[in-house]
Amino acid sequence: MTDHRRTETPAAGDAALLDAVLKAERTAEARIENAHGEAARRREAARERARAIEARAAARIAAVRQRFEQRLDADVAALAETARQETGKAGRDDYDEGALAAAAAAVAARLGGGDDDPPR
Repeated sequence: MTDHRRTETPAAGDAALLDAVLKAERTAEARIENAHGEAARRREAARERARAIEARAAARIAAVRQRFEQRLDADVAALAETARQETGKAGRDDYDEGALAAAAAAVAARLGGGDDDPPR
């Protein structure tokens, strides 16, 4: 007795299964390709965000450095003015030329191996 319920031959069924497998493979490959593209887009977006963050950080660092240099310049100027005011009170004219010559002679004697006691 023959089975009339099945009209397809075994080869036709195998071909349909093979087509379904190939279609599933193509679909999977397309999804993988889409995932790679999406990953590349996300990587580039992350790089762009990183570049923006780096630029903002560099600008902030430059601003902080500039403020620091301005404060430093102001502090140096204030110290220089204070030093000018203090040294203006005790200028070179306040020293006796004889005392300066005696001190220089004492330093020279010590360096040259002369007397250990400075002249007074």
